[in-house]
Amino acid sequence: MAQASFRDRLDQDLRLRGLSPKTRIIYTSQCRRFFERVGKPPARVDEDDVRSHLLWMRETGRSPATVAQAHAALRFFFVFTLARPEVIQAIPHTRVPRREAMVPTRDEVRRFLDAARANLRYFVWFSTMYGTGARVSELIALQVDDVDAASGLLRIRHGKNDKSRSVPLNDDLLQLLRGYWRSCRPTPPWLFNAHGKNTPPRPRTVQKAFARIRTRAGVRRRLSPHSLRHAFATHLLEDGVDPRTVQVLLGHATMETT
Repeated sequence: MAQASFRDRLDQDLRLRGLSPKTRIIYTSQCRRFFERVGKPPARVDEDDVRSHLLWMRETGRSPATVAQAHAALRFFFVFTLARPEVIQAIPHTRVPRREAMVPTRDEVRRFLDAARANLRYFVWFSTMYGTGARVSELIALQVDDVDAASGLLRIRHGKNDKSRSVPLNDDLLQLLRGYWRSCRPTPPWLFNAHGKNTPPRPRTVQKAFARIRTRAGVRRRLSPHSLRHAFATHLLEDGVDPRTVQVLLGHATMETT
């Protein structure tokens, strides 16, 4: 199988598996780097080549998470695309240390959202994330029809692994979204448009806006937009909400993840 041909086949298999665009980009990139470094066609690669590459990544300072990504990408390629599982099945997975989530305090969230009020779009973005536990990727994928005012629900249709879920909208957040709609009139289907465009904002735009507001709010800890999701879950648990309910609202498959 030629290099270009195997890349096309890999992309087809990733799409058939239903993996997200971000995951497809990562897997394709890791496989491309592997073959560029090993200098062999896919049919001639053996277990020693893969083992040597992953060990080289570890010894040259790549993080455990990056090595684990490469392992997962190569496993997918050799198991599904090339049908040669023997090349990688005996190679152990890289252990990725679990990092403790950084959870903003209620005061930090209040200060952050107060600082965000200067820009209505940003205030609505981050209020929605804190009020629903939405990820950045889920926030920017929201469409106008996802807001069900009659039922008081927000439908998140493109969650992690393309799973859908519905989360309650409290009255304050629902009124905020209505005010945003009257003021900004986003162009359907997107609930949030990039500035002057009929496209959703980019993840990097959300991240940069968060960093600026965090500085303005005087929050010293290196929080990220995802920290609002951690705050959503933690503050619900502190308020006595059942952990199983929190798991469902976050869209987690297992309680261990929650």
